[in-house]
Amino acid sequence: MAVRQIQFSLFLLGAWVFAAPAWAQKAMYVKAPSAELKSSTAASAQVLATLSRGAKVDVQSTQGSWVKASAAGKQGWIYKFKLSTTKPSGENALAGLGGGGASAREGSTAASIRGLSPTSEKYAGRANIGPAQVQMVKRMESIHVGPQEVEAFLRAGKLGEFSGSP
Repeated sequence: MAVRQIQFSLFLLGAWVFAAPAWAQKAMYVKAPSAELKSSTAASAQVLATLSRGAKVDVQSTQGSWVKASAAGKQGWIYKFKLSTTKPSGENALAGLGGGGASAREGSTAASIRGLSPTSEKYAGRANIGPAQVQMVKRMESIHVGPQEVEAFLRAGKLGEFSGSP
């Protein structure tokens, strides 16, 4: 019994040792509209470079919610929820805004950007959804929130990379 435990422990140790280099130097891509390469893991750290969506980064290590990586000829830290293991397509530019790792399917995102279709408006009428509610939805859809406003919201709420948690 003890021999099996030792063998299993050695197997796990070997798997860990050989898996570590697989994460190191792993290529990842910016999935958010942009990501800042910073000098440290603090949200207020000096910005070394601003990377655009789809930019490739070479990951060296992780520390909590941060990834140590090289990109644009510099080395620094990037908030990990702004990265993906696959290069994002150009179709869903809103992916990664929230930073929590969950995203809507591209089809539903595209539908929400278009607004209410005539079919949806007919459904609203049949489902006893009043014109006032339909107008509220249309008004909400017309509101544009820019990247600076999103960052200010995240900063004020201590959310995402501004949460202060490692």
